[in-house]
Amino acid sequence: MMARQKALLISLFIFLVAPLVCHAFSQEDEAEALSASEIYKQLTKLYKDKRNLDVETIAALFQIIDESYKDADKSSQGKMAKGVKKVFDISNPEPDQSLMKAAIGTLSGMGKNGKDALWWALKHKNLKVKDKKNEGEVRRKAELKAFIIEAIGFNGQKSSLKDLTQLLWDDDANIIVATCKALACYSKLPLKERKPIVKELVKVYATINSLSVSNPKREDYRQKLLQVEVPFNEALRALTLQSLESSVEWEKWYNNNKSKPKW
Repeated sequence: MMARQKALLISLFIFLVAPLVCHAFSQEDEAEALSASEIYKQLTKLYKDKRNLDVETIAALFQIIDESYKDADKSSQGKMAKGVKKVFDISNPEPDQSLMKAAIGTLSGMGKNGKDALWWALKHKNLKVKDKKNEGEVRRKAELKAFIIEAIGFNGQKSSLKDLTQLLWDDDANIIVATCKALACYSKLPLKERKPIVKELVKVYATINSLSVSNPKREDYRQKLLQVEVPFNEALRALTLQSLESSVEWEKWYNNNKSKPKW
């Protein structure tokens, strides 16, 4: 699961950004020579022109950051992360949100700086729906939120686990699905650290299943279960290496194995 999500994020980022680098900079050496401060200044300047947003140049700068971040010093890393996250201050910069998604993909590889920026972006006012009757706006912002949550999982900081498991209790099935995918990224943790994640997944899955079974006339409960059951199953499989397919099976398995030293 983690490898697949990593491949998807990287593939999306390369698809969106790589073809733009040559257009934005005429010489590769010039692009590579840009310092973190210069990149930050350029991004800040570019963000200001909201009516004629130069998406290509901004995306090219994200690409430079993505390639140079790990080798930069802490101060430069902080400046790079700050420069990328400021893109969320732009309200509805583009219909397909490719720039926002490129920023999210870049932040997912920035360790703690990226983690902090992603959580900040998730709560940003520009991701709140202003007109709930506008289906396009609702869909775009829900998609961005889901992408951010998955990126938080790919980012892999253990300090995100508490907040991620809390998101499992969200009313929105799309948030739950994205959170399941994010938590599946922690499959390489020691068993001791995976057990609390599995416990919460099983508990929330059982709650959603119980609501659906106990309220057969509630179509919304049934639809929610249908939407989340596969992501729950896949996350639990990644974290336990077991192959079960229902909330009842997972709950029974967990109760029988939660105290065992090995799974």
